[in-house]
Amino acid sequence: MRKMLLTWVGIVAWTSAQTCDCDYAGNFLTISKNADAIFIVRVDGYNDFFSWLWTNGNPESATFEVIKTLKGFADEKEIKVFGDNGMLCRPYIDTFKKDRYYVVALYQCSENREGETTADFLISACGEYWLDYNPTSKIVTGLITPGTSKPSTLKLEAFEKLLKASLR
Repeated sequence: MRKMLLTWVGIVAWTSAQTCDCDYAGNFLTISKNADAIFIVRVDGYNDFFSWLWTNGNPESATFEVIKTLKGFADEKEIKVFGDNGMLCRPYIDTFKKDRYYVVALYQCSENREGETTADFLISACGEYWLDYNPTSKIVTGLITPGTSKPSTLKLEAFEKLLKASLR
């Protein structure tokens, strides 16, 4: 019993040492200044499944259809976006639900991690790197602007004006 308890404590301590530790980078308009690209996307599906001791086949990446480019560029209409594998400061990619729309601020991958290429993107979890988007009503919702801790709701046109002004 003592060996089992020590093993469990060791696993918990190791896991804690491997978890993400990043400072909150801020609301969407604040973090967007440093992002490589900002897109309105629709989630097409998941890729690159990984398993851990307590999980079974979590996706590490997803295919996003680019609906509109707000900053930067993508080589293709569909992009591959990497999330967390359990040890990175990224959201689990299945946070983004299939067939749902989002505004996302992304970074270009640098080929430092297995499976990622410079044509791929990654998303951080250390700030507000994504917002919900309703394509029917053209409404963007989330922590958009500085100085507020409650989600804002803006028409896409108003959001785009704010974004453009913040990127200057």
